[in-house]
Amino acid sequence: MKSTPSKARGLTVAMLAIVLIAGGCAGGIPTVKPEPVPEEPPPALVASQTERILSELGQEIAAQGEAGPAGGAGRMAGPALAMREAEYIYARAEEEAAKDKGEEPNPAASVVPMGTTFAGVIVPATDTWPRSFVAVTEPVDAQAPLLYVLTQENALSQYKLTMWVRLIAKTAVPAMAPAEKGAAQLPIERVDTLAIAPVAALEAYAAVKEDPIAPVPMPFSQEDPVRAGWYQHIDGWGTALADIKGTVEHSSTANLQGAVALETADGGALVFGTISSQLDLSFKRSSAGEFFELPERMAALGDGTTKVTKRAVVDFQQTVALVIPPVGSTAPIEVIGAFQVPIKVTVTQEEKS
Repeated sequence: MKSTPSKARGLTVAMLAIVLIAGGCAGGIPTVKPEPVPEEPPPALVASQTERILSELGQEIAAQGEAGPAGGAGRMAGPALAMREAEYIYARAEEEAAKDKGEEPNPAASVVPMGTTFAGVIVPATDTWPRSFVAVTEPVDAQAPLLYVLTQENALSQYKLTMWVRLIAKTAVPAMAPAEKGAAQLPIERVDTLAIAPVAALEAYAAVKEDPIAPVPMPFSQEDPVRAGWYQHIDGWGTALADIKGTVEHSSTANLQGAVALETADGGALVFGTISSQLDLSFKRSSAGEFFELPERMAALGDGTTKVTKRAVVDFQQTVALVIPPVGSTAPIEVIGAFQVPIKVTVTQEEKS
């Protein structure tokens, strides 16, 4: 029985397909050669990205005015947002108190002018999250530049300003890798290439802030303005409460969540972190009329109470920038930037008998 023409054509096509497949196999299966994996992660951002992020942050800062920061909707988060919000509360209370007295507000209690133009950026070289880059502002109103830390928590989130410090006089940002290459973002527990791990350096800073003669693994190159001012603040309250036999207790703790470490050009690290400090002011009344008084601007961070008959606890938030030398170096830890503001006041009054 003869095959129909259509069946013959079908057989021919099938045979041709087999021949083509067999011919392909005869030459070997093609192999895909992947691109070599780079030894170091690439920079996390390019110039156009950092410029856009900083432009949006600058617009937000410029728009704050009397309204204060934009909260969760803006490009500020974490310690930076808490500190900025407290600054506005503090400054407005100072202005109101000065008006009531017919005086000029204390310039030291005003909101710090934050720069919106930038002298440079430090970009991380990393392929993990969270990741952070650093921006250095141009000086504002003849004040020292600020260093901003902007962090992206995950691949889908925005970069937000999480920390900022003011550069301390006679210090400088260490040499870092150029932005087009990126500086390695280091784990804060890292110890193999550094004279001290970033986490240990931040804990040491908190320890000497709590006790200037506390034993620490490595010394600091100098006493920075925040620590010096902190000791003076404690002494001032000690004097103020002496007449009523009050007590002043204080503590400081390193907040390791959100800390950032970027490798410097010499193999050390530029480290940013936050320190929580607390001032506990208390006394036991010996007569019904005894009390001590909080400044209006400080009381505004609580329920507005200025007259305290038992206890006031003031919480402070500080940011700090440290430079850690590489392993083998005999150089001390350098404090290059710091800033601190009170962020919360809790008053406890003596119960009436």
